[in-house]
Amino acid sequence: MSLQRVGEIVVSFVLVSYLLLLGATWNGVLSPNFQRMTLLLLAGAGALWWVVRRRRRWVWHRTPLDGLLLLWAGVCVLSIAANPETWRRSAEALWYFLLYMLVWYALMDAFANGAKPRIWLNAVTLTGLVQLPIVGLQVFNFYAQGGTGLPRPVGLAGNPNLLGAYYVVFLPLALMAWFEARGRLARWVVGAYVLLSALVLVATFSRGAWLGGAAAVVLIGWFVLSQQGTQSPRAVWQAWLRLSKPRRWLSGMVVGSFAVGAVLLLVTIAASFNVSGRGAELRILPWQYAWELFIRQPLTGAGLFTYGYHLGSFWSIPPEQPHSHPHNLPLLIAAELGVGGVVVSLLMAAAVGRAAQQQWQKTPPAQRWPLAASAAALVGMGVHHLMDTPMMMPSVALLVVMLAAVVSTSAQPIPMAARWRQIGHPIGIAGLGAGLLAVGFWQSGLIAQYTAILGEVVQGGSSARAAAQLEQVIAQDPFNAAYRRQHAYLLGLAAAQDEALLAPAIEAYITLNQLEPFYAADFVNHAALRWQAGEVPQAIALAERAADLAPEWALAHEQAAFYRGERGQPPTVIESPYAPNTAYFQLLRYIIVTELLPQIERAAP
Repeated sequence: MSLQRVGEIVVSFVLVSYLLLLGATWNGVLSPNFQRMTLLLLAGAGALWWVVRRRRRWVWHRTPLDGLLLLWAGVCVLSIAANPETWRRSAEALWYFLLYMLVWYALMDAFANGAKPRIWLNAVTLTGLVQLPIVGLQVFNFYAQGGTGLPRPVGLAGNPNLLGAYYVVFLPLALMAWFEARGRLARWVVGAYVLLSALVLVATFSRGAWLGGAAAVVLIGWFVLSQQGTQSPRAVWQAWLRLSKPRRWLSGMVVGSFAVGAVLLLVTIAASFNVSGRGAELRILPWQYAWELFIRQPLTGAGLFTYGYHLGSFWSIPPEQPHSHPHNLPLLIAAELGVGGVVVSLLMAAAVGRAAQQQWQKTPPAQRWPLAASAAALVGMGVHHLMDTPMMMPSVALLVVMLAAVVSTSAQPIPMAARWRQIGHPIGIAGLGAGLLAVGFWQSGLIAQYTAILGEVVQGGSSARAAAQLEQVIAQDPFNAAYRRQHAYLLGLAAAQDEALLAPAIEAYITLNQLEPFYAADFVNHAALRWQAGEVPQAIALAERAADLAPEWALAHEQAAFYRGERGQPPTVIESPYAPNTAYFQLLRYIIVTELLPQIERAAP
């Protein structure tokens, strides 16, 4: 094996395993320490790719998505321009989309110039193997601590639905490894991996992942039959008749097991909608809200990454949980990017599918396994995204980009012929990479400063001092709602003891309400500060606004009734168990769990 191939194996495994297990998960995205490590790793990988391509005189090639990616970027920019009030949220998501675009071009360039897609698929497969003992330890700890019933492991993904998305990919890749394994021992070892992957997928209780995994397995089965020339029912029947009697029984048991499993899958999914907290309305209502957002602005959409911003105008938050997506990718694209986003997305899917079909036809049957497994995983992910949107996690999105690159790689890539493309393309790629890294390090520095300030407060530090320190962060990123929310809360907390800070706290909430006009808890806090200041009409109006936004939240109604004189006692604060999700899943920032001010319980202004 050449030194180059060994280097590719090492680089692919280190990069893939780090990103999938930590760096591109929510833990890696939210922690500034991991952010810097990830950015450095990506910078190093990018520099290595650039050096290798220069030394080996790689040629730039066309990809199936060249023009469509520019159209996609244009649609995103149009949606941001049409919704300037949410541009800061959209800019957050745009950074990630541009990163995925850069990764696409880097992978397609490497594959077109001789890098082996199979090596990268093997890295993903091994990463799935590394995840198994982590899941096993979580299950063991669940029962060791007295847990009953069936646990829903999360692995290092932090969420069972996201872990399920991983195994929608790991399962077909493991099946590929099993069919290609040579020797009895290898078959048994890889077979155990396949079985455990299937069990983890089942244990996640992610219905979308179940359907996605089932679709992937069906495609793998179709490929196995096509390898033997038995795609038609008649050919399958004739092949079965040629088997020996024991093998007939065995094949019949396998087919029967799959049939029973399919029925059980559908029955279990149907029954799961009766489980508390997993009812059909938790999917249907978010879908409905996404459709209503699309109807409002069908041409440009509501703005990239703004579904969570608008959800408070439909959904009572609290007590309902905030979400940054409607658990359906097509509806999310329609709601946020409008008709243009839907059309370009369909064209991109068609382009990848067409490239995969061309590659399939040009690839010898014996060498089609990597393509078949990648295509099965991609289809499985597509099915999963009809019930959820795990691509919101960067590690899942990067998996999808890599799989799309594998199936789109042509056996005979076409070099870029136009001189302007030969010159402009590398300049654009280098400029994009440098710009993304610069923005990434800048933002990571701000988040590090922000979390350090909050950490001091959690350890008992002064709220007033922390609020003053946060002003330095806000000055550099004034439209970031997470910084604004925490700043207003800390000022309000300090104002409970120091009346001199009451006016600045009110001003902070005025700004926050303008920036985030659909989150009821902010209006409840603002109302309490107005009440403390003796501004009763303003307090009533703000409390009523909160009650309108969150009609199912008893505290908001009780606060409004108390301020109107219809209730003798102020409301009692009971924190929403979902309070942290506002930051974690909508703003991608750590936030102090407590978000309601003590002034809410005060009896008199």
